[in-house]
Amino acid sequence: MSARLLSGRLVTTVSLATTDTVGRLRQLVALNDECGDARGIDLIFAGRVLADSETASAAGLSEASDVMVVRVTPFRIAVACDDHGARVFDGVTGSCEVVLTGHRNAVRTIAFSADGTLLVTASDDFTVRVYCAKSWVCLHIFRGHRNNVNAACFCPDSRWILTASDDGFARVFLATACGRASGSEVFRGHTNVVNSASFSKDGLFVVTASDDLSARMFDFSTKACTTVFKGHRAPVRSAVFSPDGAYVLTASEDCSARLFSTATSICQKIFSHHNDVVRSASFSPDAELILTASQDMTAQIFRVSSGEHVQTLKGHKSFVHHAVFSPDSSKVLTASDDCTARLWDTAGGTCQRCFVCGCTAVNCAVFAL
Repeated sequence: MSARLLSGRLVTTVSLATTDTVGRLRQLVALNDECGDARGIDLIFAGRVLADSETASAAGLSEASDVMVVRVTPFRIAVACDDHGARVFDGVTGSCEVVLTGHRNAVRTIAFSADGTLLVTASDDFTVRVYCAKSWVCLHIFRGHRNNVNAACFCPDSRWILTASDDGFARVFLATACGRASGSEVFRGHTNVVNSASFSKDGLFVVTASDDLSARMFDFSTKACTTVFKGHRAPVRSAVFSPDGAYVLTASEDCSARLFSTATSICQKIFSHHNDVVRSASFSPDAELILTASQDMTAQIFRVSSGEHVQTLKGHKSFVHHAVFSPDSSKVLTASDDCTARLWDTAGGTCQRCFVCGCTAVNCAVFAL
């Protein structure tokens, strides 16, 4: 097998057996390439990025094959799993680097602070944990919710942690301290389970999603509800602000995602391409695209301006719980009940890598910042 750069220059020739994995081939190529690091290259054949777990035979490779070597920036992903743990993977090689333990029940969500130094997890054990993203040591445990904690995220300056729970409340904790949230730090108004909570980009507002069929916007400083977004005919699973704060995007068990104006609370667009529960919906960083994840085993990409359906990401074998764009919007990361997280090419819709988490469902997957 020949490995070449985009310029056509030959990097190396590798003898391979049909049972050799792509991961082994990557290592052999890296040894003969000036980068010298398998984490710094992707191997492309027949127009797609080869996954490390594939064998040469499954990938269609032979001794006569020409494989393209593309230099990539190393990155990590983190996932939250049903087996009470969270995992951090090398995004290029697909190898698991660390398993974060401590929770006593399923971990529902995982998120990094804006500066990438901290990692927060939310669990069905009623707690939230904060880990150092360098040593992976648990720094803080937050208690206060009286039921499963469905979501947790940092505010833009990483000072506060926002949570959502089956107890019907969203709460805010000081990220550098342990303990319970006081009554003044609770966002009230929903009459059922709160499934998600997130900040606006400027940190001034919070939006929540609930089984009471609504999403609510709150003033962060006063904790007062300023807007209620209605229209869904079933529980609302997630709600997020657009990067400019002009819109709120919701995902619902009524098989749709909806785009609401934050100024008027009026629904601007309905995205109804899925045929089962929509578990999450999010914007691309440039706000041009919308990404949804569904129990119909797919993720879908839509154009915000026109509502046009752009891409279907299909390959998971069970519910897709969560989907998110990479910081440059070129990739999509999905989390599924089929025990995997998958990395996709946004433009082509092809699966580039599969991160296997044993026999446990993956509830959330995010790019490390």
